[in-house]
Amino acid sequence: MNTRHLLPDEQRALERALAITPHPFRLAYALMLYCGLRISEVATIEWQQLWLGNAATTCLTLYPHRTKTRTTRVLPLPLPVRDAVTAHHAWTVMSWTPTPTEPVFTRRQGGKPYVPRTLQRRLRVITATLLHRRVTPHMLRHTFATNMLHVTDIRTVQEALGHTHLSSTQRYTHVNLVDLQNAMNRLHPAPPQPQAP
Repeated sequence: MNTRHLLPDEQRALERALAITPHPFRLAYALMLYCGLRISEVATIEWQQLWLGNAATTCLTLYPHRTKTRTTRVLPLPLPVRDAVTAHHAWTVMSWTPTPTEPVFTRRQGGKPYVPRTLQRRLRVITATLLHRRVTPHMLRHTFATNMLHVTDIRTVQEALGHTHLSSTQRYTHVNLVDLQNAMNRLHPAPPQPQAP
């Protein structure tokens, strides 16, 4: 089955691979997989959005001039992302101390940020042999939306993805038959069976 999102086993395999992936890429893919960011949003993130003082921030603010919908979006950063931020910051400061307005994803101090194409290619290399199918950054966003739908309502998913219209969010969410059956069983539970005398 070739879905537009990662299946649970595929996501776990990717998470294991990311644990040993170089820090910039680990963080970039964590932001897509755990926060639902677009690749263009990831590529333009600055240190001031992820690092404050001597620790990773707990929330990420995406500014209107850097989002597709031209709106501000504030997202909490889950622990796997904060851990990836901390690891990438430690790796970066071994070479230079980044300024707050410096891009997070760059090869060297003062260098240009990685272009989205670089992030796409690297993900393809990581997943080609691991999952035996083409995985794109956009699939990580689809996976985030699908996972979120398991624990919250579609309106919250819409807000997290930064969609203006609910119809856009609906294209990102994937409900499988087992989930649908479980939901229907909770809504209409089977009557209790009579006890044997």
